[in-house]
Amino acid sequence: METAFPPTGRGGVPLDETPVSDPAKTLVLRPSPSATYQARLTARTPDPAEFFHVNSSLSPAGAHNAPLDDSEFREILAWFHGSAFAPHDDEWDPREAEAEGAVLPAAAVRDAWGVDLPGSLGDDGEELLYGTDLMLLLHGRLYRWFPGRDWLFTDSRLADDTVAAIHGCLLPAAPQADALLFVVGVAPRWTALQGPRGYRRLLLTAGRLTDRLVRAIADATGSAPPVLLDFYDDRMHGLLGLDGLERAVQAVIPLPWQDRAAHDGGSRR
Repeated sequence: METAFPPTGRGGVPLDETPVSDPAKTLVLRPSPSATYQARLTARTPDPAEFFHVNSSLSPAGAHNAPLDDSEFREILAWFHGSAFAPHDDEWDPREAEAEGAVLPAAAVRDAWGVDLPGSLGDDGEELLYGTDLMLLLHGRLYRWFPGRDWLFTDSRLADDTVAAIHGCLLPAAPQADALLFVVGVAPRWTALQGPRGYRRLLLTAGRLTDRLVRAIADATGSAPPVLLDFYDDRMHGLLGLDGLERAVQAVIPLPWQDRAAHDGGSRR
C-alpha cells in the first residue's frame, strides 16, 4: 500500500491549511514492489540489477562476457570434483571425526532420502553441482554435502537459538522439519569462466539442480518435499556464515530425518 502526502480533498484539491509539499519530495511510507522497481529503473543512475540481461549479454564486439569453452570447462570440472573436500587418508581419521560429530556418513543421507550424489541427479549431475554447494542443517550442525564423497563435512556448529532464527527467516514458515537443505549458489565459479554471463548459468543450473533433488527424493520416499524460494536473505546469510554475494542461498528444502537412518542412531551435537 502506498501513502503519499499531502492528503487531498475532492477533485484532488489539498485540504484546507494543508502545506503542499514539493512533488519531487513526495514521501512514500510503504512503497510497493512495483513502485520500488520503477524508482530503481527511472533513477538518474539506475540500479545495476535492472540491467541484468544487458550486463550478461553476449556480443561479437564485447569482451566482458564470453561463451563457455566446453573443453576448458570439462577440465576444470574434473579437477574441481576430484580435489574439493577430498582429504588424504593420512590427514584424518574418519571414525574419530564421526564420533566427534564433525562428519555425517553419506550413507545415512541415502538411507533417509534415497539420494546419492551425483548419481541421483542424472548424467549431468556433476555439472549442476559445480556452481552450487549443498549445505545441510541437521542436529545443530551445518554440513557440506559434496558429490562422490563418503562423508558430509561440518562447515559450522550452530547454537539452538541460531537454528531457531534460521527457521524464522523462512517465508512462509516452513512446516515442521528436522533438517534444512540449502541450495547455495557460488557465482565466481561461473563468472570466472564467462564474466557476468555466468550469473545466468548459475541461476539456471541451480534451478535444475533443485528440481532434480526434489524428484529424486519424491521417487525414493513417495513424497515430494516443499521448495522455499522466499526468505529474509541478509539475515539468513549472516546466520549461516555466508557473504550473500559470492555465496548466496537460492532455495531451501525442508526435510524429515529419522535418527535411525544414522549409523549409530544418535543425535550429534
